[in-house]
Amino acid sequence: MKERIHYDYPYRLRILHNGNASLRIERKGRWILIDPTERPSTDNIVVLTNPGADRVKGTWEAAKAGVKPTVIASEGILSWLREAGTVEGSSAPQEVDGVQIVATPYSPQRSTSSVGDLLRMGPATAVRQLASRSRLPTADPQITCLTFEDQSRMLHLDLSLHRETPESWLEAAVAAYGGADWVICGVPNGEADAVVRMLPLFKPKKILLAELVNTERKRLGMPIELVTPTRDRLLHAGLETHVFAPHASYRFE
Repeated sequence: MKERIHYDYPYRLRILHNGNASLRIERKGRWILIDPTERPSTDNIVVLTNPGADRVKGTWEAAKAGVKPTVIASEGILSWLREAGTVEGSSAPQEVDGVQIVATPYSPQRSTSSVGDLLRMGPATAVRQLASRSRLPTADPQITCLTFEDQSRMLHLDLSLHRETPESWLEAAVAAYGGADWVICGVPNGEADAVVRMLPLFKPKKILLAELVNTERKRLGMPIELVTPTRDRLLHAGLETHVFAPHASYRFE
């Protein structure tokens, strides 16, 4: 068990993008999986930020197979997972293996589910997509902040920054989570301007601008946008920003 829980892990932190919106945080102790598409193991800590199909399916498969990682998610997602099997889970705020986990719900970009997007998929794909949504949990997505034992913080903003983000929500989120060591942020389709305006307010030390939607949009035949131009604009504004593409990883020592 000691080897699987990585007590002798040599680095301070390493974060990997496993495709879709799935991320893995490697550290001394239990590794943390964010929205895993693959089935997690019992030793993992799983953080579910979003009720989307590609975000919850790996954990659903684990519950169905009787595998019990520690799951941190909203009550809506946890209730849905318990339909598949027994879940060792709770909602934030929680402390697990020395990591403090705090989350705040946000309002997603409404245009993500627009009729126009469904029409661009083609009728067969659109029908499958609508059917899939009907079987998904009812829950708001969340931004999540992880505070590690050395008091460094990682903030996962998911897809919370867009033109419809309420200013009152933004002010509260900045007050609660500003100044994080690492900020992971996705760019909702068509929302680069909003991300460039809002993200600097968090005063991040390092930004990982993550591709969280392109894999799914491409699969559905929907248009995609690269995050590189947004990264360039943030760099021009003086913020240390890195593109966090699928299968990339960053190591912090």
